[in-house]
Amino acid sequence: MGELTYYCRRYYFLRQRLVKEKAYLQKFIDNIPVYKGEKQTNRIDGIIKYYRKGQEVSAAIDKTIASLKKVEKNILAIMRHFDIRPYTFLECEIEDEAEIEIWASHDEEVHMLKIRDLTMAENPNYIITRLTLTRDIETSIFDDEDEWFPK
Repeated sequence: MGELTYYCRRYYFLRQRLVKEKAYLQKFIDNIPVYKGEKQTNRIDGIIKYYRKGQEVSAAIDKTIASLKKVEKNILAIMRHFDIRPYTFLECEIEDEAEIEIWASHDEEVHMLKIRDLTMAENPNYIITRLTLTRDIETSIFDDEDEWFPK
């Protein structure tokens, strides 16, 4: 995989992660437990634990935003190096997932548009012959979602 393709794919996955993290944080905000004068320390500890987890989610969002900005900076540097003009739509394929277009605006902001989903369901004769890792292998802030938001 080439360098620009790597950054475009990374940008795609970071944008997806950011949307999920923001939705997760919104769940925390929507379900904030309120102290109502309870005297049981375990109830107060539960509220504290909830707030601490909310802080972790907020920190994860900050980390994702910082990573996204680094990737944007690299994409812009490559585009400048090759004199790729603003609003030149670059196409990138995210294996077995999507085709996207990435471009920069005049104010040097990177933008992305998903133009087509690519799924294995499109080809019923598709056979998986090897395992390809296309996503980042990182621990997720969502790993314990069931603990915080029971169904």
